[in-house]
Amino acid sequence: MEDFKLYFRFKEGDQGAFEELYEKYAPPLYRYLFRLLLNEDDSKDVLQETFLRLFRSSLEVKGKLSSWLFKVATNLAYRRLVSVKATVSLDDCDESVLSQLPYQVERSTIEKALRSLPEQQRAVVMLKFFEGFRYKEIAEILECPVGTVKSRMYHAIMKLREFLKEREGNHG
Repeated sequence: MEDFKLYFRFKEGDQGAFEELYEKYAPPLYRYLFRLLLNEDDSKDVLQETFLRLFRSSLEVKGKLSSWLFKVATNLAYRRLVSVKATVSLDDCDESVLSQLPYQVERSTIEKALRSLPEQQRAVVMLKFFEGFRYKEIAEILECPVGTVKSRMYHAIMKLREFLKEREGNHG
């Protein structure tokens, strides 16, 4: 609710309130967009467009502002995605996720595995493990049922396991 108070203060002319929202949400949104779009310039453009939409919008108070921002960013990113492949970084991944791997895997191998996922599956993984959203929030962001999010996560995990298993077989 605090975020919406800032939003409404901004709408009433308080420029500092918009700057507070930007400072709070720009870094996590940019990290997410970069991992999804795999391109720095595209990520910056979509981030700018996301905040431009917030600037122009007239929101109703429901849900979380963070979910709204990630939903807008995701929709804009999907429109921008063609077939660009670049890098994914694990720098901000929750370390508990990496510690659950059954064996030691090089970060570069995990990053290659993440790049191998289709965009929708990669988005679910990034929102869950890198940004810490719950399944319900991810469903709101991606505008799909929670079951679809869970299905995408399941298939992403299966693909990641298969990718890592193949790598282990080739190098083990």
